[in-house]
Amino acid sequence: FPVTILEVNYLGRFERRTILTSPKGNPKLRKSPFPIYGITLAPAASSGVQLCIHRSKYCEEGCLGAVAGRARFNTIREARIKKSRFLFEKPYDFFRNLYSELDRVCERSNAEGICPALRCNVLSDLPWHTLCPWIENYLIKRYDYTKCLPYLSNHPLIHYTFSYSGTNADNCKKAFDLGVNVAVVCTKEVKEECLRTGYVYAFG
Repeated sequence: FPVTILEVNYLGRFERRTILTSPKGNPKLRKSPFPIYGITLAPAASSGVQLCIHRSKYCEEGCLGAVAGRARFNTIREARIKKSRFLFEKPYDFFRNLYSELDRVCERSNAEGICPALRCNVLSDLPWHTLCPWIENYLIKRYDYTKCLPYLSNHPLIHYTFSYSGTNADNCKKAFDLGVNVAVVCTKEVKEECLRTGYVYAFG
């Protein structure tokens, strides 16, 4: 949706909702010695709007946000869809809530002497650098996973890992050439075999 949707002069009340997923609220965010916060929207087009423009049928079939983890519970899926709809339908309210939460996160982290991290696309692949460039004003680490190749070279403040979709091997090679890590979803058996033999799959 257009960036101009965010250029709103709104002086009335706004709807309060929780936007950030806490460090303990998602397995993807727990694996770190420092706190990681995330924005967990509904994956792909499950909310009625496509949030992963470069998705493939292969990654949709194996998406953790659709078939595994807490996504197995209807209440979790519904909450993610509502949060996504909140972004589309009330962007001003969405971002006002987001900035308020980020202010509190930074205040708490500064008091504790730690530096938090933020992953905007926990299950989506949106251009947050365009949707809310002001987020870069926060002194937090930024990282994300993406299947969108232009993100990798245009936004040096964000540490990106490129994701293999099952159909984007050429772009994975280009990501390697840029010195970017590439993530590949595979079965447990394939992973264990790679670790045992030291074999790393080379695209192409």
